[in-house]
Amino acid sequence: MVSALIRDSFVGRLTYQLSGHKYFSYPEEQPDYIVPEKYLKEGKVLDNFDKEEVENDPPSDASVSSESTQAQDGNILVTWDGDDDPENPYNWSFSKKAFVIFEVSFLTTSVYMASAVYTPGIEELMEEFNISELVATLPLTLFVFGYAIGPLIFSPLSENAAFGRNAIYIYTLAMFVILQIPTALVHNIAGLSVLRFITGIFASPCLATGAATVADIVPIPYIPVGLAAWSVGAVCGPSFGPFFGSILAVKGGWRWTFWFICIVAGFSLFFLSWSFPETYGKTILYRRAIRLRGITGNQRITSEGEVENRNKTARQIAIETLWRPIEVFIMEPVILMINIYIALVYSIWYLFFEVYPIFFQGVRGFTIVELGCTYLATIIGVLVAASIYIPTIRQLFTKRILSGKGVQPEIFMPIAIVGALCMPIGLFIFGWSATTHTHWIGPLIGGAIFSAGGFLIFQTMFNFIAGSFIYVGSIFASNNLFRSLSAGSFPLFGRPLYNNLATKEFPVAWGASLLAFITVAMIAIPVLFYLNGPKLRARSNFIGRLTYNLSGHKYFSYPEEQPDYIIPEKYLNEGKVVENVDNFDKIEIENDPSSDASVNSEDTRTESNDIIVTWESDDDPENPQNWSIYKKTLVIFQIAFLTTSVYMGSAVYTPGVEAIMQEFNISSTVATLPLTLFVLGYAVGPLVFSPLSENAAFGRNSIYIYTLALFVILQIPTALVHNIAGLCILRFLAGVFASPCLATGGATVADVLTPAYIPVGLASWALGAVCGPSFGPFFGSILTVKGGWRWTFWFMCIVSGFCLFFLSWSFPETYGKTILYRKAIRLRGITGNQRITSEGEIENRSKTGKEIAIETLWRPIEVFVKEPVVLMINLYIALVYSIFYLFFEVYPIFFQEIRGFTLIELGCTYFATVIGIVIAAVIYIPIVRQVFTKRILSGKGVQPEAFMPIAIFGAVCMPIGLFIFGWSATRHTHWIGPLIGGAIFSAGGFLIFQTLFCFIAGSFTYVGSIFASNNLFRSITAGCFPLFGRPLYNNLATKEFPVAWGASLLAFITVAMIAIPVLFYLNGPKLRARSKYALKY
Repeated sequence: MVSALIRDSFVGRLTYQLSGHKYFSYPEEQPDYIVPEKYLKEGKVLDNFDKEEVENDPPSDASVSSESTQAQDGNILVTWDGDDDPENPYNWSFSKKAFVIFEVSFLTTSVYMASAVYTPGIEELMEEFNISELVATLPLTLFVFGYAIGPLIFSPLSENAAFGRNAIYIYTLAMFVILQIPTALVHNIAGLSVLRFITGIFASPCLATGAATVADIVPIPYIPVGLAAWSVGAVCGPSFGPFFGSILAVKGGWRWTFWFICIVAGFSLFFLSWSFPETYGKTILYRRAIRLRGITGNQRITSEGEVENRNKTARQIAIETLWRPIEVFIMEPVILMINIYIALVYSIWYLFFEVYPIFFQGVRGFTIVELGCTYLATIIGVLVAASIYIPTIRQLFTKRILSGKGVQPEIFMPIAIVGALCMPIGLFIFGWSATTHTHWIGPLIGGAIFSAGGFLIFQTMFNFIAGSFIYVGSIFASNNLFRSLSAGSFPLFGRPLYNNLATKEFPVAWGASLLAFITVAMIAIPVLFYLNGPKLRARSNFIGRLTYNLSGHKYFSYPEEQPDYIIPEKYLNEGKVVENVDNFDKIEIENDPSSDASVNSEDTRTESNDIIVTWESDDDPENPQNWSIYKKTLVIFQIAFLTTSVYMGSAVYTPGVEAIMQEFNISSTVATLPLTLFVLGYAVGPLVFSPLSENAAFGRNSIYIYTLALFVILQIPTALVHNIAGLCILRFLAGVFASPCLATGGATVADVLTPAYIPVGLASWALGAVCGPSFGPFFGSILTVKGGWRWTFWFMCIVSGFCLFFLSWSFPETYGKTILYRKAIRLRGITGNQRITSEGEIENRSKTGKEIAIETLWRPIEVFVKEPVVLMINLYIALVYSIFYLFFEVYPIFFQEIRGFTLIELGCTYFATVIGIVIAAVIYIPIVRQVFTKRILSGKGVQPEAFMPIAIFGAVCMPIGLFIFGWSATRHTHWIGPLIGGAIFSAGGFLIFQTLFCFIAGSFTYVGSIFASNNLFRSITAGCFPLFGRPLYNNLATKEFPVAWGASLLAFITVAMIAIPVLFYLNGPKLRARSKYALKY
């Protein structure tokens, strides 16, 4: 067993490869191995197979079965050599299986206890970094958030035969070990938080894939038993963390908690590298197929995993990884209920741990080491529960399966109900026995009972999921994502919860009781599944929808619904006019079968005999491009006003940063995080909302209104929040819902304008987008002085609320496909002709949610990574955008701190930016009309490089403005000098944005994906740059020129960047010719 373990381990595999297959060789490589005849067809045995070049067969659509060795296309599939093949993990000895489960459990414990290991040293951490307790809890929250993200990547990779379990465990564990070193050495809370988040990502594989490893080696009847044995490590890990952490924090300080994790995880890495075998059957057969091809020279030998990899594209992997977990979470009410329940249990588990230091240390005066020992009660409770659960599950499940009897998933629910009862009992015991005069053993008994209940719930609910649904991996991924995000947030308000409900006699009773009451209510969920499980599971996949029009189409009706409307003949084929037009919405409209026919909006009929609804004529007044100039202007004004009203929300609170620092007792860097997270929200939102706005069933209008409504609502809790963590989370969410107008505003302009006028319209709309961040500090300074920093968010609520009201009553739908989509529904209702459809409906029928996921999530990454031209443009725009944000950091440093401007006077200085942008727009619009619009209207072709001279001019303006600002910003020169520099800088940035976006639109296909990748990258970089703005200027300051060298550093960077638009101007056609996404001219 030992030799086989080492051979199949990471070190064994590495030695095997480096030695040319001489060491740790496999049975089929031995001299006495007889190659089965089925593998020798069209091949022969080779003496030195590792030197043979093995080429993959072409992709095959053949159905692959591991029970057969011959595929339909002639490939020879490698399978197990009989039912008792010793290489099959199911056939390993009991001792080997037990050892592997122990290894996975040990790995899980060693990384999982890292979540809370540093918490006993929080007070020392607070003192060293001068932060509040809430901020000091952020590294715990972010570590758990990392758990949520990691499995979305690593779990699918571990189920790819080319990777397998072993490689994922070893590589991520190595990264986890390495990351402990900078974590132990970090000297600021921001760095600690970021490192903990990344560490959480690399800690996640054992948590998400550990169960899969158990299932690899244990037959189905024994899986619940094996999972329980493994999960003891997963559940006990967070309790071991504070225990060891308390000892280390006392003896060596909080940094030693991370050195300890580095040592333990390092030992685990060494141990597993030498002894942990590959357990994934498809990977074992994948490697065997490679060896057999080398030995025989028969290139038809393959494996199931290889065939799957050839048939799966990166896009399909992206679907399984990112879309399906979201799909099953949103569209399955049963899964949604289970996920919410598990997330609540998991979150209360984390929240309950917050009570231990409050009572045992704060009330009873336990030392830190004694406090650490109290967490062992949790481990005792889990071990007792496991010792009861495993024999019970053997009787209820294992023996019934082995005897051939069927088992319904609801068989696990009685145990879940027992666990659900234990949780509130434990909480009540803990809370009401935790007094200053009763023995401390009482609360520990309550904690043990609570933990036992949680363990039973996790085990039974996960087994219920596994036995009830397909796509179990996706369901577990969605569950992990939701519960980790939820549990990571709960500890942030744990201490305030207990402290605010404390009484002198019972310091934690009411806080614990509140959690107990919640868990009492939650008992209904496993009871519901026990009583009605089959019915609930039978309703899975039910998707409800809203009626088309709540008023029955009586109000604001369309032309085709008027009594005098004459229905075109083409729509009446095989149909007739419904006499009662008012009630046409009651007709049941069934979708036609999906058609693969190509849709042409110039023809009304497809190969499937669908009748496509198109514009009535070239001058159809319903076509947005035929609207009057006044209506188009109003629409562009509305989008610009919407963009300004939400975009100024990014920096509106910044004049109140000092007040926030004082109120929350945080540093200026931490106080800047809400700005960073708001901008990061811009990056995330368009990945969802932009594709939805181009789906005919949604359109632009509904996306704008719904997201704006949520943005308005979010301003209320933001104005009332009482901690920096809450402010950061709310600002991130607000940024997500503020993003549609930024990402889709340009598309709305393109909806209503013909191509010749699009650059002019985009410039008019972009004034709002670029001026918004300057208006924010202006209004924010006035509001902060008059009403405090919270009033900046009330102001945003009022302004964006007015905008919501204004747009709700006056903003029309501009997306042509959506207008025709709705017209087709109305015409079907009026005529009864179900063959009437629209281009948007056909696209929706032929597009699955999977394909939408590809366009949304994969293509922006693909064009960004694989297209050097796009990468260069995106990097340039991101740098300009980031320097734009970084430059704003200099205003308060110079005008307020050095020149003594009041807060309101400081706010007024930002108007220099607005003035510069307006002047640039006044110059840009007439020029672009000459170089683009008039040439297009006259029928002349225009190369995208026509915009580059304007971009070069803008690129020159940026460093000029920075140099003027920096070297005129002194104590004795007039303050107008820096403002002139700021205006020139802003004008240059505006010209660069406008021209490069027009260059992209005129150069490439998949423009939406390129803009999405650009938005994602520039928002992430721009969100991070302000975090080091003040240190940059302060560290380069001199007494005479306080901001000159900081501004000059940015200027030198922008000087170097001038080469990029010059390069595109001189070599644009050549560079575009190298891109597979380039448009042909």
